[in-house]
Amino acid sequence: MADETAPPAVDDDIRQRVLDSVIKGLDWYAETQNVDGSWSASVGVTGFIVICFTGAGYDHTNGTVQRALGHLRNFYNDDTGILADTFPNYETAISLIAMAGAGDPEDADKLEKMAGYLRQLQFSDDSEYNKTEPWYQGGWPNYAG
Repeated sequence: MADETAPPAVDDDIRQRVLDSVIKGLDWYAETQNVDGSWSASVGVTGFIVICFTGAGYDHTNGTVQRALGHLRNFYNDDTGILADTFPNYETAISLIAMAGAGDPEDADKLEKMAGYLRQLQFSDDSEYNKTEPWYQGGWPNYAG
């Protein structure tokens, strides 16, 4: 008897077409990367694109990823650990995920300081905020209706 909770098997042809699409998208990103390593004026956009590359198995040794990491590092503040230009919490979090995924050992101290900055933004269990509010629980999925 088949497991009714298991997802349906994906046809090999469909799997290959999806992988081809991913590669085509990454190639396009590589071709459209700005000279400074970014893809947009937003640090967050560049971070998200690095996450696409690392999710596909690329790391800090890849030229496209290296240039993007260089761009992200330009926004890093040694004193605060904030890596951002507009939205410090989001852009630091996205950049932390991107940089950690790229795996450059030289970023270890930066990653720790960035994580420390993000930790200090979190509410404590004894905070005065109403814990029944959806936004207190955190995460985008909590807003899905």
